[in-house]
Amino acid sequence: MHFIESHGGKQAFTGLRSTTTSVCNRFLKPATVDKQASYCVAFKDDPTRSGHINQATAFVSHAWGHDFLDVVAALEDYDSRQPTPTVFWFDIFSNNQHKAPDREFSWWQTVFRDNIGKLKRTLLVLEWDDPKPLSRAWCLWEMVSTVNTGSEFHVLMSRKNHESFATALVKNLDGIVFKTCNVDLRSAQAFNQSDRDNIFKAVETTSGFDEVNKVVIGIMGKWMVESGKEAISGLSDEERAISTLQGNLARFLYRQRKLDEAESLYGKALELKRRILGNTHPDTLSNINNLGLLLKHQGKLDEAEPLVREALEGLRRTHGDNDRNTLASLANLASLIQAQGKLDEAEPLFREALKEFRRTLGDTNPDTLTSIDNLAMLLQAQGKLDGAEPLYRKALTGRRRALGDSHPDTLTSINNLGLLLKEQGKLDDAEPLMQKALEGRRRTLGDTHPDTLISICSLGMLLQDQGKLNEAEPLLREDLEGSRRTLGNTHPNTLISVYNLALLFEAQGKLSEAEPLYREAVSGARQTLGDKHPNTLIMQKNLDLLLQKMGKV
Repeated sequence: MHFIESHGGKQAFTGLRSTTTSVCNRFLKPATVDKQASYCVAFKDDPTRSGHINQATAFVSHAWGHDFLDVVAALEDYDSRQPTPTVFWFDIFSNNQHKAPDREFSWWQTVFRDNIGKLKRTLLVLEWDDPKPLSRAWCLWEMVSTVNTGSEFHVLMSRKNHESFATALVKNLDGIVFKTCNVDLRSAQAFNQSDRDNIFKAVETTSGFDEVNKVVIGIMGKWMVESGKEAISGLSDEERAISTLQGNLARFLYRQRKLDEAESLYGKALELKRRILGNTHPDTLSNINNLGLLLKHQGKLDEAEPLVREALEGLRRTHGDNDRNTLASLANLASLIQAQGKLDEAEPLFREALKEFRRTLGDTNPDTLTSIDNLAMLLQAQGKLDGAEPLYRKALTGRRRALGDSHPDTLTSINNLGLLLKEQGKLDDAEPLMQKALEGRRRTLGDTHPDTLISICSLGMLLQDQGKLNEAEPLLREDLEGSRRTLGNTHPNTLISVYNLALLFEAQGKLSEAEPLYREAVSGARQTLGDKHPNTLIMQKNLDLLLQKMGKV
């Protein structure tokens, strides 16, 4: 603020396009040209600036293309809410602007990064509606340095920007998520091409672009959740009941695989909607359905069923039997019943949904193709392989034509057809399909997404069937570790991963390593699926056979 006042006050900065770059060239460089030093070094002993220049306590990350006064306003707002004054490491003042362009990149990669670690607090100044830092290579590099040094990370906005952000969160969370959580370092820019090239080279030789993107998206996702929860807390019960924010935030958490947090938000939203809007209001029914689906994905099948049935019955009454939402809810119920092992009960529901999707939407609609795929999976689970194959192929052909080869739905169809061919004993035909599905899912979804883990497991089991046990083991271990981390130890998918690794160990002759895994799988299946579920029964059967083989019966 002393710097601004000593150069004519805010009005002097408002008249020009006062980006940090223009302020640096017009005011700061002329003020420090004689000493050829940073502003802080040049004036640290100046009595008129006594108390203004001290040892920094927080690192400021921002885009030099942002308005300088807006950046300052964001720092002011942050400092006003801190118990003790903050001393900002603000690069326009802290770096020597006469020599900074000539520094070797190795300095930025080591000394600069290490000093971010020493400050232990990074403050990203962001305008939510124009998040320039997320397209700037330097800012992304600073965010990664913050994570790699274990430092705190905070997003700052000016008070004015913060108020408009809170309003926008309530009205358009998805739009803000797209702007702030859709990051790709490969498309980031820098003022100097050599800086961009050096940052890219450093990324390529260390963590890699995908990992950096994941780190930055994780940072922004955490900030989005915190901001959303803060916005929710400012709404009255009536406002929260009709607002889409709580449900959208729960959906965002679900996509991030934070299922317990998503469940809590869905549950709180549903309680309010039931009380204020009633049980049959469209928003209430949507919330009931979403919570039921979330519980299904958590493996809480018995808790999910009454909610999914309630949603379906409500939609039938309010929308009719042939409405798209009703049909989607019918398919959800069929999928849940299949997950419970009630295959014969699920089949007429799947067939009803497919018949109506075809009649109302046509054979090539994405919902119809998903319904075809679902029926094929059920037939495969029933052992009706010949009936399943033409359905899988039809769904795959339709998705390739409509969505392309790399769309997640297309990759699902590719993997499903590969699994069927494997079960038919056509292992060599199945392998390239499973490889393609896995490569596509790693690239588009990441290594720990549940769909990617399914592909990892599928390929590992195929290699095992081909007798390539040593090639299968790292894949099945990766699948189990990823499932434990993203789904938890008792999720049905995790238990299948435990069981699959036990099967491999037994095939390798590692019986003592297989036994505890079999026992874990059986115990977990009994707890989450019940004693009579097909998965529980087959796991118990193989445990008994192993114990016989080991002479422990």
